[in-house]
Parts: sequence; C-alpha cells; structure tokens
Amino acid sequence: MRLNKTIILVSIMCLFTFNGCNTFLEEEPQTLVSLEELDENIVESLLVGMYEPLTRSRGRLWESHWGRALILVEEHAVSRLREKNDVANYHFESDPYLFSAGWPTIYESISRANSLLKLLNDDQNLDENYKNEARGEACFIRALDYFQLVRIFGEVPLRIEPVTGPDDANLALSSIEDVYSQIILDMTEAVNYLPVKTDDPGRATKGAAKTALADIFLTLKRYSEARELAKEIIENKNTYGYGILTSLDELYSPTSPTNEEDIFSLKFSRYVGQGSFLAAYGAPLSHPEVAAVRAFEDYGANTNAPLLKNWNDNDLRKALNIYNTATINGQLVDIEMAGDYTHVYGKHRDPGQPEETASGVDYYLYRYADVLLIFAETENLINGPTTEAYDAVNKVRRRAYGVDVNTVNMEVDLPLGLSREEFDELIFRERGYEFMNEGKRWFDLKRTGRWATIIPEAGKDLPKSLYWPFPGNEILHNDYID
Repeated sequence: MRLNKTIILVSIMCLFTFNGCNTFLEEEPQTLVSLEELDENIVESLLVGMYEPLTRSRGRLWESHWGRALILVEEHAVSRLREKNDVANYHFESDPYLFSAGWPTIYESISRANSLLKLLNDDQNLDENYKNEARGEACFIRALDYFQLVRIFGEVPLRIEPVTGPDDANLALSSIEDVYSQIILDMTEAVNYLPVKTDDPGRATKGAAKTALADIFLTLKRYSEARELAKEIIENKNTYGYGILTSLDELYSPTSPTNEEDIFSLKFSRYVGQGSFLAAYGAPLSHPEVAAVRAFEDYGANTNAPLLKNWNDNDLRKALNIYNTATINGQLVDIEMAGDYTHVYGKHRDPGQPEETASGVDYYLYRYADVLLIFAETENLINGPTTEAYDAVNKVRRRAYGVDVNTVNMEVDLPLGLSREEFDELIFRERGYEFMNEGKRWFDLKRTGRWATIIPEAGKDLPKSLYWPFPGNEILHNDYID
C-alpha cells in the first residue's frame, strides 16, 4: 500500500473521524467547504486513510484485540488469563469491554469510507472512471467492515452517511437482514468498479471483491451464487494473477510484500508501530525469543480438542500453527506452558521483529485457498463430491503435505467414494487446519451449526448467545443500545 500521506491527510482525517479530533464536536464541520474541488492526490490520501485504521498498530483490530478475540473462540483455544479464558469458554457476557478499543476503530474506517463516497458523489470535476475506481475501494472497505460487525454482533448501527455532529452518535440498530443487504450492495459495487490488479499490495481488487462476495453468499447459504463466483475466479486465475503457493514459509513470510496466493491481506512490516501484535500474544513466556521480543502468552492450544487430537504430524500446517518445543542456542528445548494447554500458537511468529508491535507477518482476510475451499464446499453441497470438488480441496491438501499441488497423490488426497455428508465434514476439517488463527473458525462454527456439538466436545460451555455484547463505549454513547 502506498504511504505517500500528505499534510492534508491529517486535517482531513480529523474532520472525517467521528472518534478522532475533539475539535470536530466543538466547531462547525468544514469538510465540504475545504474540499469543494477534489484532485487525485487528495483522493489518494483519503483512500490510504480509509485503510489505515484496519492495520494501525495498537488499533485493536486484527493485529491485536480483534484478532486475539477471534483466536480465543476457536474451540481448541485456552487462555491463562481468567477474563480471557471466560471468552474462550464462550462466556462473552463476562467481558463487555472486549471490543471497546476495536469497535470505534472499525467504525472509524466506515466513517472515512462514508465521507469519501459523499465527496466523490458531489464532485463535478474528476474523471468518472477514476471516481468509480475510488468508489469501488470505499464500498469494498465499508462492506468488509460491516461483514465483520454483523457476524460478531448481529444487529448493529448501520452508518452509511457521513457524521455531521454529535447527535449522529445516536443511531438505532438495523436488522441483520438490512445490514446484509447493504453489504451485498456495496460489495457488488466493488466488483463492478475495482480493477483486476493493483500495483499496491494491500489495496482492493475485483478478485478480492468477488472472493469476499462469495464468502458472504456462503455465510447466507446462497450456495449457488457463492459457487459461481468461486468457479469464475478459479477458471480465470491467470487473469487475476492468483495461484496456490507451494511453500507455507513463503506464504507466511514476514518480509515478502505479497504473493500469488494473496487476494486481500492487511499489510504489516518489521518497523516499530507498523507491525502486528499477534506474535507477542502467542509467544511463550518461558522462551519469548522464539516469536517476539516481548511475550504475553495470552493463550495456547488444547490438543485434546477434536480438531487437533488426531492431526497428522506429516501435515506441515501442524508445526506451523502449534508447537511445544523450540530450538534455543542450537538446542531443542521443551517450552514450559504458562496456562492449562499443551501447545502455543505459532502462525504469526516473526523471530526477526524488533519489538512486540513489529511482526511483519501479514494478516490474510482472503487468499486463493479460500476460493478453492469455498468452491469445493458449495460444489459438493449442490452437486455432490464431484471431480472438480475433489481437485479444489486436494490442491490445498497437497501443499499442506509438501507434494506437487497438481499431481494426484492417493496418500494425501481425500479418499474417493465419499458421500456428500462425509465430504462436507472433511471440508470443514480442512478449513479448520488451513485457516487456524486467521479469524474464520468461529464464523464457520456458526454458519454450519456445528458449534452446538463441537463446543461441548472440546469441553467448553455452550454460549448463551451466538452474538457478543456491545462494547461499553457504544452503550455509553448510543441511547438506542442498553
């Protein structure tokens, strides 16, 4: 992502951000007066500013609190901290301030998208094709933000207009159906307007919007629409520049800016304040040097949980995701766990990071493996376990076992002759392995209904609600929420 932020960006963002500069609430807004004539440099700064809250170090989203919370609700996760272990045991009501930092940050991103869309719609000077591309990015980000919010909280305030004053803090909750309608509308606009490729890793593209829309349809059980989108991407992967990497090390490289499997990811770098915090949250207290300069070991993995219990040691994803030994000064040592778990999580490890806020491992929201597994799941649900469905999932499995992704390998591939139900169960398992600690497991548990059996099997309590409580700051500032 280009970081050519100009001085004007700072003042514009103060005006655009509801949770930002205090002077916004004390003075008459000047946004539309000062930006009557847009130019491409200003729009570019506004676009960069719209993405910024999503990757802001200590912004408490995917690099920190949001990502940590989504790890905690994977059924195999256990925390050594009492209040966080309550969350891991699905007692969401025990921590009503769980998202107090992340909630305003994600609405900040939404607010910036809303203001940019307003400016673009009012502008009479810029080239319409350029404006449409910018609209596509704004619609993509707004849809992505609300897709997260609606799956976590259910009914949420649907803010799609710029904030013009403090009274706008009060907004009634919109129904889940209305939120999804807006998400689909925005993401469809993004599909229509975004370019096929970008020279700026971390920026939205047409393929990213189609993948996200396929995921949205998958969540809504609109399987035919999800399948068609995934199928189109697979058939045109060369046009989009997509493919599945053969190396997990390359996929999770802390120094590579992007790769062919990267469809849309949040970009982090090995600079203080510009990296991910997740490696520090997972790093073991006994040997912090294996993953971060400073370790918190907020959580670990219980390998007695059903997903992990019989995980094949030959699956390279296992060592990537969970570990209980480390090489220290040339010697293999056992890691002493600080909590009641058997392993610590390792996907976001970056031993070269200079500080706890500086892991360079990107956070994938969508990659080509998503497309393959969405297609395999929906193809099977519609047509049964066809050759095409087998081929899609087996590409992911072959990479996981270190063999050629395009060559049939009966020792690695899913067994032939599976029923529709058996194939669906194995696709769910593959998603659990492939996307561990990538913020997808809780949503998969919910959308498939498997939460009701898997959570007790993991020795945890069933949640009182599948939606999490609103954070305290939103309750305080919005009279419609109690």
